Amino acid sequence: MLLRVSDNGEGIPAEDIPRLFAAFEQSRLTLHGRFDTGMGLAFCKLAAEEHGGRIWVDSVRGEGSTFTLALPLGQQSQADDDVELLF
Repeated sequence: MLLRVSDNGEGIPAEDIPRLFAAFEQSRLTLHGRFDTGMGLAFCKLAAEEHGGRIWVDSVRGEGSTFTLALPLGQQSQADDDVELLF
């Protein structure tokens, strides 16, 4: 199963993508001066891997980002039933 969440925001700087899923890290691009702990994506990565899946991001500056979560399904696999959320 794939779950994709896309936006058409500012995108993530290429130099930030390799560390984006690390605990206590976040993009240098901060919105509205807000500072977070940087645990949300690290938790998502851990949860995905614990279920045999993975999570990644594709991003283009000025065009937006797409986060994809891939999880294996059991015997009743419905691989064609992907979910895509657009914001």
